[in-house]
Amino acid sequence: MLTSPILYIEDSTAGLAVDGVSGASLKLGDEVEATGVIDARGFSRILRRAKVSLLWSREPAPPFSVTAARAATGAFDGMYIEIEGSLKAKPEITPQSVIMSLTSGNHSYRAILSGARQDAVFDRLLPHSLLRLRGVCVVDPEYSKSLTPFVLFLRSGGDVDIISGPPWWDVRHLREIALALIPLTLIGVLIYTRAEHWRMRAVVEERSRMAREIHDTLAQGFAGIALQLESVLQKPWARGVEIAPVAVACSMAQQSRREAHRSIAALRTLHTEEALEDMLRKLLQTQVAGSQLELAVTSTGIPQRLSGECTGHVLRIAQEAVANAVQHALATRIEVRLVFEPDNLVVEIADDGRGFDVSGAPVAEQGHFGITGMKERAANIKADFAIQSENAGTRIILKVPIPRRQGEFWHRVLWWRPPSKTSIHPGHPA
Repeated sequence: MLTSPILYIEDSTAGLAVDGVSGASLKLGDEVEATGVIDARGFSRILRRAKVSLLWSREPAPPFSVTAARAATGAFDGMYIEIEGSLKAKPEITPQSVIMSLTSGNHSYRAILSGARQDAVFDRLLPHSLLRLRGVCVVDPEYSKSLTPFVLFLRSGGDVDIISGPPWWDVRHLREIALALIPLTLIGVLIYTRAEHWRMRAVVEERSRMAREIHDTLAQGFAGIALQLESVLQKPWARGVEIAPVAVACSMAQQSRREAHRSIAALRTLHTEEALEDMLRKLLQTQVAGSQLELAVTSTGIPQRLSGECTGHVLRIAQEAVANAVQHALATRIEVRLVFEPDNLVVEIADDGRGFDVSGAPVAEQGHFGITGMKERAANIKADFAIQSENAGTRIILKVPIPRRQGEFWHRVLWWRPPSKTSIHPGHPA
């Protein structure tokens, strides 16, 4: 069964080591007759003062296929077994032996090939490879050195089969993958940033084009119409009730021109990288300029950058709310408050003018689109929209969800601004 480093023989019941007899004249598979005195030491048995005689030659018997847990019990001591295991590290190769440390489940063991090494298989073995081994199981502490429950003595390099190589997720491969992912991640972030920059530049260019078109067509057209109507009203003969429709048309043209300029201001405002508070302040100034109405814009919490679409809807809703307060509420003060929460932006627009019946407010079917438009814009950005109105004033509350993004900590740090409060008083330049 095994002739080196010591002669091992096996029958149908068990295997044992033969002491004091050289196996040089024997070869693997030979059937022999052995006599002597059995010395039992724990699970190991040694035949001492032995005499061994060759009976005839045969092929080696097939091994018993066992697990490391069964081999560790000592039940297969001195027997030819087949076992699988994962290689812990590169084999220790010397001119006299090859030693491999293996694991199988929760059990560790060593495989040893004694004698001069002539097999190149050991040079191909990599750590964490799964191997199938055939050899003699020995639990004698003289050979295991009490380092493992048992050792496996191999007969040659042919007793080692490679089932599979190291898994791709071992520490070395994971380290290499991590190092490779760093530049790929940086490249991906760069590409995304460039693409986002190009997209935003295209949006800005389109909004600039729309602002120019509105200014050069609608705004100029309304200005021309208003100018012509004003010239008619200034004629000496323009007196009396029959000229009233002309005055109404002039007022409508002037109002349409102001609305066009507000649309232009909103489009231009979205081009900047300013904070939402500053955008609102600049946009709403044009609506209260020249009036005795006081506007206050405040912001609390850690400002967070919203998407361009979300910012546009918030600005439009605030613009419409202030326009309603100026035109219908006869307010003297409007307060716009921004409250940045971890996951939401709360926008409150309150005035001290006369309130109205919210349930009876005119709707789009009646030709009034202000409140309907604000509700639709809020729905587009999945925001909660509410109107509270009493005799002492009206309050509009918009709650906008802010999606969490990667790098949010640095995003907040970069965009942090201390809470501020700015008021525009009567006579303040717009």
